[in-house]
Amino acid sequence: MARAQRSSEFHAELVGGKELERALMQLPKRIAKAAIKRALKKAGTPIAEHAQELAPVLYGDLQRRIRVSATLSRRQRRHSRKSGEPTIYIGAGPSREAHLVEFGTGPRQHRSGKSTGQMPAIPFMRPAWDAGHKPALKAFGPLLWREIEKAAKRLARRQARGTAGRRR
Repeated sequence: MARAQRSSEFHAELVGGKELERALMQLPKRIAKAAIKRALKKAGTPIAEHAQELAPVLYGDLQRRIRVSATLSRRQRRHSRKSGEPTIYIGAGPSREAHLVEFGTGPRQHRSGKSTGQMPAIPFMRPAWDAGHKPALKAFGPLLWREIEKAAKRLARRQARGTAGRRR
């Protein structure tokens, strides 16, 4: 029996996207991508904060590891798809136990036969995502407009100084 693979990615269409797209097209590509990433990070922060509240304290620094980031650890990158689009990730960065806490485990045994027990699931990311993805999407549009305006002002200042083509 074939099992359907469940994707943890989320794609959505934004109302008013045509106007946003036109505004982004007026910015250089690198600056537009950076503005999108900043808006995505700001929109995703409440989800990460909620996940931190829900994460159990029993498992070391799990709460501290939950963050919004544009990068993945080397191990996480091996299992992700490459995309040229601005992307952010919300979750417990490089953590050995985060997935075990989220999903739990069945009965486990060493090779010698000694039982190490099982671990009940204590979901923290899924409930945070379920509660926060719609408000995050709603907040994304206004946040992106603000980031576009800031980026345009920075670009205008740099052009006035004559440093617009230089990279920092």
